[in-house]
Amino acid sequence: LSVSTTPAHLVRAVMEGAAFAIAHNIDIARQAGSALTELRAVGGPTQSELWCRIIANITGYPLAVLAENAGAPLGNALLAAAGIGLIDDPAAVARNAARVTRQFEPDPQLGDRYREHFAIYKQLYPQLKTQFAALAAITQSNED
Repeated sequence: LSVSTTPAHLVRAVMEGAAFAIAHNIDIARQAGSALTELRAVGGPTQSELWCRIIANITGYPLAVLAENAGAPLGNALLAAAGIGLIDDPAAVARNAARVTRQFEPDPQLGDRYREHFAIYKQLYPQLKTQFAALAAITQSNED
């Protein structure tokens, strides 16, 4: 932060921080053997074109915004339907039900810049994890 930091800078920093967390989770999933080709997103943050572009650029994956905004409830309903035998393959039903409304491709040049920042994020995150928990505990105790 500096004297030239504006509220817009802070909002963008929050968006980038969330996108770094997504990228970090993707790295962990890849290490566990997952093979991603694109990201799919629903919900409030997808209303921001800037946020969608940031996520695509930081993760390096295309981001498809789906028309269905009730992603988790729909997934829960499909799993419940599979559980009681109404459908055999909930993943296939979800794929067929998903209608992409917007697609965001990563910008390789911006991705290169973000990769430098992401490397620092990955170094700092484990070091700060304990402090994050301590801050959360303080916040929780102040709310009680």
